[in-house]
Amino acid sequence: MRIFVDANILISVINKEMPHYDACARVLSLKNFPTIELFSSALSFGITAYFSEKKHGEKETRKRMELLMQNIKICNCGQNEVQQALENKKIGDLEDGVQYYSAKNSSCDYIVTYNQKDFYFSQLPVLLPDEMLGKCLHLIKKQKK
Repeated sequence: MRIFVDANILISVINKEMPHYDACARVLSLKNFPTIELFSSALSFGITAYFSEKKHGEKETRKRMELLMQNIKICNCGQNEVQQALENKKIGDLEDGVQYYSAKNSSCDYIVTYNQKDFYFSQLPVLLPDEMLGKCLHLIKKQKK
């Protein structure tokens, strides 16, 4: 299973933002299961670094971002994804469109975010962290049988 992790999930973890931190950290821990791969875009990493630097400064942010890089694969997020987002007339917010096409073009099965409404145009399932955790737990239990 390939899961795209939206920037707001990464920000919640890197800045330990309550009340979302616990669920978001558990989503990132899913990378410990061999059948689950976590992805995000370079755009998400940039957004996350921006908010982290405001709270932790540049040096600490670099350390935190390096830890994220060890756990999350980076999706393509370039000219193709921007062009697709621009061409899709259903998309109002370009950033959300670029994130969506980064996930879709990387064959992600799900998008996990706290802003489900931002992905109203998505053809991929868009889940809250707790919903994603429940789905993964169900699949992991099923695989063990």
